Amino acid sequence: MKAVAPAGKPPAKREKFPIVVERGPTGLKAKVTIYKDPVKIKGAKYDSYLVVYYDMGERRRERFSDLLKAKGFAEEKATQLSSGEIAAVSLTNRDQHIYGAAVEKLRPFGVTLEDAVLEYTQARTILAEHSLQEAANFFHRYGRKVTKKGSMTEILKAMLDGLIADKRSPYHIRDIRQRVENFIKAHPKMEIGDVTSTDINTWLRSLEVAGRTRDNIRSTLVNFFNFARTEHYLPKDLETAIGDTKATNEPGKENEIYTVQEMQQFLSGARDVDIPTLAIKFFSGVRTEEMIRIRWKHFKFDKNLIFRTLQKPVRRAPFRFFRT
Repeated sequence: MKAVAPAGKPPAKREKFPIVVERGPTGLKAKVTIYKDPVKIKGAKYDSYLVVYYDMGERRRERFSDLLKAKGFAEEKATQLSSGEIAAVSLTNRDQHIYGAAVEKLRPFGVTLEDAVLEYTQARTILAEHSLQEAANFFHRYGRKVTKKGSMTEILKAMLDGLIADKRSPYHIRDIRQRVENFIKAHPKMEIGDVTSTDINTWLRSLEVAGRTRDNIRSTLVNFFNFARTEHYLPKDLETAIGDTKATNEPGKENEIYTVQEMQQFLSGARDVDIPTLAIKFFSGVRTEEMIRIRWKHFKFDKNLIFRTLQKPVRRAPFRFFRT
């Protein structure tokens, strides 16, 4: 039941929230805010007031059930904060104004002047002759386009999920998984944005593989980094680390041709289940990726042919097989 004001007395003035309490001179004002924040306890609603202020850059809160006590605390705290800041500034009037203005500008960010100076000096040490404004402009232009975060393992999974959805060849997916996973294992704590061309080149050179194989692995990494950039894990308008790496361009070796005797040795030592596959590959030159797509409908026994239409527009003669 609400209390009724005694006869002859005007009703109490209704408070408007939030209530702001300020103390101190211009530029050094300490501000404390009171919010009305009712609470529920066992289904019953009770008046409650939250007093919020900043102390040394940290947001602090105190709760009261009585508004008068909340106001008293807010006034006391505002005075205390203002006095503390003024006492800390035993400077000239001009310097006090500069100090006060700096503190006031930092207040919305919840950062102390000391922390701001520390952060500034650390940033300038990294930027050398460049300014923070230049760094901010650079981030605004490129960094805002990085809208996704993820480890290299997570990015690889997203890439593989896309390839599977696109129904790419299992062999193609397997090669990408193995090659990129090997690179990730060699750099377990590194984020993709921190990878440099030196990291990639050093890893590629450490592989004990032929030049052509190394170039194939590099091509896979090119696809991986391009995917990361396209999907906004990396800045879209900047070259990735893989762009500064180079292929070995090792000249290809002349293809070797097996003799009839060598083919007989292969086939005689193979399992019965593998002989048809090996025989078709030996006598037609069909690749493994093409082989797995061959079905019985492609066999033209009346013409001694296996006719397979390729998915890519490449001119290729039908595969001829031989009868004994």
